[in-house]
Amino acid sequence: MQVIYSKLITLYNLITVENYIRRIGLSQSKSLNSNQCGFILKNREYLIKRRESLGYSRTFVADELDMSLDYYYQIENGQRGKRMSVEMLARIAKVLKYERARLLENEVDYLIQCNLISLN
Repeated sequence: MQVIYSKLITLYNLITVENYIRRIGLSQSKSLNSNQCGFILKNREYLIKRRESLGYSRTFVADELDMSLDYYYQIENGQRGKRMSVEMLARIAKVLKYERARLLENEVDYLIQCNLISLN
């Protein structure tokens, strides 16, 4: 299981939004919006479903993560954390009692669905 997790972290770090931006030819100094990059903001349904299955409120999860409710709400709704750090993903996994490798798989799937990364 540790090997799978390590490979997923490596994959996650290789397919960053920054690499995507370079690949499509936008400089990081430009302001990016959803129309320029083809981003499709979507809810992180995997986080919402997991939180609800545990009977946790957003407030509880935000408190456990030591962040504001607004910030956590924006993570769930795709407005923040277009590329969350591995550390942030690990913190969320702990609070939501989520297997880290599974959470990482779901986050990579989310980034692909939002056109933030491509594996092609």
